[in-house]
Amino acid sequence: MKTIAVNLMFALLLVLPGCASVDINHKFNDATFRYERALRWGNPQQATMFQKHPEKFSDKQLQQFKRIKITAYNLVDSVKSGNQVKQTVEIQYYRDDEVVVHTLMDHQLWEYDTDTGNWYLMTPIPTFK
Repeated sequence: MKTIAVNLMFALLLVLPGCASVDINHKFNDATFRYERALRWGNPQQATMFQKHPEKFSDKQLQQFKRIKITAYNLVDSVKSGNQVKQTVEIQYYRDDEVVVHTLMDHQLWEYDTDTGNWYLMTPIPTFK
């Protein structure tokens, strides 16, 4: 009986660290999904909530964001190193007064803050020209 209990305890010790990394990955996926949604809905102020040091936008910039319609947001590359993830996202968009689809490559750096348990975007919100 003691052998079963000891084996179970060792098995739990092996599994628990894996659960922490799954939680961190889940938080990253959730943060990037919510960030994408904020951009898609033309809400840069909500998107800045994912930044460690949120950007401030002028009224003119906010009006410009409202004119942008994102048609595609595709992950091109993602590399995790420690508590950071560097990823490249291809964003296709158009302005509501044009019929031309533009493409930009957004190079993002995300960092996990162990104190808050949150992922933060360390790079600026993309500029839609």
